[in-house]
Amino acid sequence: MEHLKLLTLTFVIAFKICIASSDEMQEIVDAQTKCQKEHGITDETFIEIRNREMILEDESDESMKCLIQCMLVGLGMLKDGQLDVNAVMNIAKPLLDNIEQQGREVDEESLRSDIANCTDTSQKGECTGGYEMWKCLHGIMSNVMLSAPEPK
Repeated sequence: MEHLKLLTLTFVIAFKICIASSDEMQEIVDAQTKCQKEHGITDETFIEIRNREMILEDESDESMKCLIQCMLVGLGMLKDGQLDVNAVMNIAKPLLDNIEQQGREVDEESLRSDIANCTDTSQKGECTGGYEMWKCLHGIMSNVMLSAPEPK
């Protein structure tokens, strides 16, 4: 089941990149470049964590957490320490549209609530809160992909 989850999410990330407009792709590249430089992350290291869907093997590495938080800010998903539910939903729209095109249903109201509940500023560490929000979002989107009801 975990292997299926990983394959599905990898497909969706690839799908998002394939359908992104050139402006969206440039926004992603600009955020990545800025954040890598700001936090001293090499291209090789970035590729490694991107291949793990930005989930860290070593969660004590503050610079990696800061990279992920920087990406969330750079893509407009994190503002003033809070997740911007509308921005997250806009970024997730291609995924949600794809699920609906398969004849499966997505409860967007519930999804919005779940996303809003990912905001947690009680974490210790400079960038731990942003990273924990990313892990929460990652879990929600994985669940959406795997649990959207089948067509009736």
